Amino acid sequence: MNKMIPGNENVKTVSPLSDLIQDGGIPSINQIVREVGEDLVDRIYFAIATFFTEKRESEHAYARHVVDPMIRDVVWDLKYRNPDPTNTVLVTHDDGEVIGKTLPGARIINRWNGLIFGGDFEVAGNFMTDYDSIIVKAARSQSATTNYKESEDITIRDVIEDIRSVKKILVSSSRIAQDVALDGVFEQYQYFRGALEKTDIPIEDKKYIIHLVEKWENNLEETRKHLESEDELKRYTGRRVSRLIDSIEKHAEVGEYSFFDDDGSAAYHAARIAAYKLYTWRLVNFGGFKEAKKVTAFNHYNLRGGKKGDSADNLRTPKSHHFKDLARLHLKGKIYIETEEEKLALGQDSLEKENARYELDFLKGQYAYRVIHDTSNAGLHNDSSFGQVRDWNTSRFIGLEGVVGDRFMEDFRDILKKRPNELAIPEETADNMVETYDRLLKPHRKDKGLLRRITGSVSGLGSKAASFIG
Repeated sequence: MNKMIPGNENVKTVSPLSDLIQDGGIPSINQIVREVGEDLVDRIYFAIATFFTEKRESEHAYARHVVDPMIRDVVWDLKYRNPDPTNTVLVTHDDGEVIGKTLPGARIINRWNGLIFGGDFEVAGNFMTDYDSIIVKAARSQSATTNYKESEDITIRDVIEDIRSVKKILVSSSRIAQDVALDGVFEQYQYFRGALEKTDIPIEDKKYIIHLVEKWENNLEETRKHLESEDELKRYTGRRVSRLIDSIEKHAEVGEYSFFDDDGSAAYHAARIAAYKLYTWRLVNFGGFKEAKKVTAFNHYNLRGGKKGDSADNLRTPKSHHFKDLARLHLKGKIYIETEEEKLALGQDSLEKENARYELDFLKGQYAYRVIHDTSNAGLHNDSSFGQVRDWNTSRFIGLEGVVGDRFMEDFRDILKKRPNELAIPEETADNMVETYDRLLKPHRKDKGLLRRITGSVSGLGSKAASFIG
């Protein structure tokens, strides 16, 4: 429990099991049972085998990103506990985007998940897949309308036209895209089999694991018999595109994000944020959708618990440590926390709701850690965008209490002082975080105009919102 996350030195890894997965190892059944119990054995092997060679930009093994939020509640003895459906959602939550990659590929991978874990989890996979972001990324990649425009000249109307133009491209060669996605899993399993042969774990464990892999491979072959037709995909994509465009027209706010997009398009970044808001709103309001009405294997709390676990791990161990990635994490964390807070404020109290509140508090703690850590390290960033980094981090820091709440920040400071292990933060680091938080907050307390000036500085990096409506 003392090993630090590479490139993220202020937090500990979850457990020896987590470290082994990070290093490309395969645990024995006994190690899994000893650390987290019997219930997660099959799911942990599924995550390791299916993502065996997948890495994030930070060299963070993708399998570890999937496993960590499944096991941390047990390993760290947290107030919340993941019920079995939440862990099942977690083990498949990124399959569509990471393995499927394209819209048809994501759909068929989620169908495969449904064959393995039950049809309800195909529904869960499709809700957990951020199809709206896939559409926006495809539009930016093709950029039919904006191909010859300078990034600063692109308007929201241009983005919408780009999205309309890729509606057919998203589902073209759909059979090939689905076959490629399924073939990608077979390829991962071949790498996994090769490593398993060389792994020093009991022979009986290897036989059990191979039996699991063969079952999942059979499910892949069965899925190949039930590919979605191009007509089905066209209808589905048409509905998604219409909802996405409507959301962008109503909610895209442009003007302070010119430094986010790889080529500086503030309008495209605003569209991505609007897409993410639509995605989180759909997740949080899962129970109201037609697809959810016949689902019995899990409920809206289970699905949202999966998202909170995913978001907390992303904040804790970002896929990269580039400023743009960290800044996007700040925004996405803020969006999900606020959306979830609104939902939890409604409805009657229940044990599930209490668990959901504890999950959210843990997510808030990871968000607070991320913001304080990044603000205190902004001075290490000394290239031409230093001013942007400093101003952005300052604005996030000053707005921190507004996202998580004043009372939560008082509790968070108390946890850091007295019970830092609840967040798996070393005591020395926790002390430094409290000191840093108090020290950085002093200028704001003394100068109430600081936030206004910083916000104005950040907004000044892009064009005014009105010029982007087009």
